Amino acid sequence: MSNHITLAMPDEVENPTIERQSISGSETIARGMEFPRDGATLQGGRIAATAHGRRALQVVRRCVKIRPLSSLDGFVTACFVMKTCKIARFQEDTESLSFPCGKIFFAGRVPLPSCARGGRRFARCFRLPSFNPGIHCPGAGKLDVLMSLVRGLSLAYMPTSSVRECPPQWWDDVLGVTILGEGDAGCVPSGVPLARVATPVLAGPRSVCEVWRADRPTRAGAYGRLRYRCTESMLFGAIALDEGDMPADAGGVSALQRATRAAYREVFDLLDEAGYPALFRAWNYFPAINAVIDGSERYWQFNAGRQEAFGAGGRSTIDSVPAACALGSAPGPFTLYFIALRDAPQAIENPRQVCAYHYPRQYGPRSPTFARASLALSLKPPTLFISGTASIVGHETLHRGDVAAQTAESVRNIEAVLGEARRAAPGGTGLAPGDLAYKVYVRHQRDLDAVRTCFREHVGDAVPVVYVQADVCREDLLVEIEASGGHAMEDWR
Repeated sequence: MSNHITLAMPDEVENPTIERQSISGSETIARGMEFPRDGATLQGGRIAATAHGRRALQVVRRCVKIRPLSSLDGFVTACFVMKTCKIARFQEDTESLSFPCGKIFFAGRVPLPSCARGGRRFARCFRLPSFNPGIHCPGAGKLDVLMSLVRGLSLAYMPTSSVRECPPQWWDDVLGVTILGEGDAGCVPSGVPLARVATPVLAGPRSVCEVWRADRPTRAGAYGRLRYRCTESMLFGAIALDEGDMPADAGGVSALQRATRAAYREVFDLLDEAGYPALFRAWNYFPAINAVIDGSERYWQFNAGRQEAFGAGGRSTIDSVPAACALGSAPGPFTLYFIALRDAPQAIENPRQVCAYHYPRQYGPRSPTFARASLALSLKPPTLFISGTASIVGHETLHRGDVAAQTAESVRNIEAVLGEARRAAPGGTGLAPGDLAYKVYVRHQRDLDAVRTCFREHVGDAVPVVYVQADVCREDLLVEIEASGGHAMEDWR
């Protein structure tokens, strides 16, 4: 591949190798970049632009340097480092789009807000293995950048300030949003499921939105206190219950246990009625997770309420259980958000660890109800969620008091889970640690630098990651890491 991409019309391209076809609405041209509405493609280091009717693409005569990267575990990456590239503008529109220097674009899908007049700079970095890149221009006179057809999920960690700038049509395929830190919920439209999690963001913007998107417009709904959005294959929902609002219980059951049970009962009732019976991934947050109140540790109370709800909802409490995490947040309600599927995912365990649902009673009278990971082969590409992972081998905490060693041990556990996922579905997932998006929970803010340094040594610094402050389920655990992969990822750093 040449060192520069030249913007040119088709008759100026040397030895073009692409098929001349209208690609509006199509998927991809192998190893090519698509402009689906306007028919421009990238291949072999050059861009060719063709006009379709009156919507001729005006090519800005600028060059961009590229650096091809190798494939990752057999996936096509089609990666470019953009060096000040003005993309294009339509004849009838005076708006343009600029990319800042040094941003890496992997194959995948990148939605952008509409451009401001005179041009607006965006810092967008996107990664998705196995799909070719492309450009899509939805909406008259507005230039949105998308990468080629993506089936399944897409994840973005976005500054809340960027979410506020998104136009109404941008929200059509959003499944749900989680605000981490101090963000204002007013940036999210009322019809979008929203979870507010009081976990301070430790690096970068003070408020980050975790945005889950589908590959098509979603349908919104409400069920009791739940808000959800869904597509034909998946459903995202969120619910928050204040422990103080729980009815009194004469049996001495704690308010947290009752809130947990009530939230999961509503979730299972919705999933059964809507036809998405398989809980794929669940995120749980509540205050004072390690505190002993009402005679027992609050994390144990949560486990009891969750297990009761699983049983009452006709769900297994061993083997076929979802990926999950449970973290201690700042004061606020019990908050649960989740993704469910029509087709059951495959639970993945870690050979280095005892299954959480088989923990001995020293960790509570009711065992945790989650798998180390969950793999959805029904999604294309297959999608893997790795549960909150800490420095536990067997069932015991390792490296007490050493946050760097705990971080390294957590990454080794993630690597072991990835190995099991590859064995469980050969050909279904070839994910490596560098192919995942991460959320890192750090108990003490003072430990951030040590955690981040260790994480970068083991995983690298080119992955989407957000660091937040939260209490982990055991008092001697200083860090917990969750991850996911196979879905599209947008990195807004």
